Amino acid sequence: CGPACNPETCGTPTESPTTCVPDECGVCNGPGKYLCCDGSEVCDPATCPQSKPVSVCFAMDESGSVCSTNGPSGCSSLSSKAGQYDSSCDYQNNCPKFNVHTKDFAKTLIDGLDAVTEAKFAAVSFGRYSHLDSALVPGVVAKIAIDNIQFSGGWTNTQAAINSCRMELANAPDDHLKYLVIVTDGYPTNNRRNRP
Repeated sequence: CGPACNPETCGTPTESPTTCVPDECGVCNGPGKYLCCDGSEVCDPATCPQSKPVSVCFAMDESGSVCSTNGPSGCSSLSSKAGQYDSSCDYQNNCPKFNVHTKDFAKTLIDGLDAVTEAKFAAVSFGRYSHLDSALVPGVVAKIAIDNIQFSGGWTNTQAAINSCRMELANAPDDHLKYLVIVTDGYPTNNRRNRP
């Protein structure tokens, strides 16, 4: 039975339940869209897939174009311009593409993974250079580090961000699956040799 099923129509859970449908995270009766008919867990945990621990590094683009209001732009650091009007850069609204959308995406993914498996997270921000904002830590700590990243602007050095994440993921526990999530708005415009 799916989430819209009425227990009166479906009946009550049986003593020997059938294998349940895993949710979109692969968890039997997990937090996803598939629920047991009456909202209780009726499946045998032995038939459910086991979660594997993960280590995830987020590489988050904070180059100038991320703050731009009308196409590629050389938007610079928000530190001295926050709240000011600019016809090309969204300083007035605190660069929401980065400070709201990018950060919220990363934090939502952290919450989702934390809900289903053992996980550690790292955060790297990148513009002209990459910066390790958080080494591999529990989700609650990584989310604080992500909230504290200050928009820098500049070029888009994706190569440096990938390298920073790879170096940090090398520190992950051996039993962890390792993932690198790149959040960017376009093509690289700079590289590790600092050459546009």
